[in-house]
Amino acid sequence: MDATFKTTAVLAIATAAVAILLFVFVPVLFYLGLIGAVIYFAWHYTRPRCPSCGRYGTVSSSGSEVVGTETGYGLVTRHDTTTTSRRDDEGNLVKEKSVTSRQERAPVVRKTVRTTYRCRECGHSYSRDSVTEEEDFTDRPTKEKETVVIQKEVVKVPCKYCGALNDIVTQKTCSNCGAAIKP
Repeated sequence: MDATFKTTAVLAIATAAVAILLFVFVPVLFYLGLIGAVIYFAWHYTRPRCPSCGRYGTVSSSGSEVVGTETGYGLVTRHDTTTTSRRDDEGNLVKEKSVTSRQERAPVVRKTVRTTYRCRECGHSYSRDSVTEEEDFTDRPTKEKETVVIQKEVVKVPCKYCGALNDIVTQKTCSNCGAAIKP
């Protein structure tokens, strides 16, 4: 009876120890598993999806090429940094930096890049275009010949008798009633 009591006591103590360990570590393992599952699903469902078969993570880039380049003007953001020095209350020299942002029109180069994607599962391939815009630092040739446009302003005066509009530069009489036009 003594040996059975000792065995039962050892089993009870071992069971209690396992229960305490499970009570302490199972919640930790549960929360670690939950965090791992959230990370896995966030990673899995943010991967590219094949538009044909709908599977996630089977799409990979098979190459890209520049399909178009054009020059023009665009908005460029500039950041100006100004450093000022002043003395604080204790007489120490303190440097302060301030950053000012501004936008200006500048010559730019727009490149259209076509990237081709292919699904490893179903073999479907498709492409997407993306446009990048970079500031153009190349020297552009200046135009030697400029075109001058001369515009002529035509003033029309209403006739005081019939109200028809007449050009005072070319007409001396009204084109409608024939009365003399006075400027």
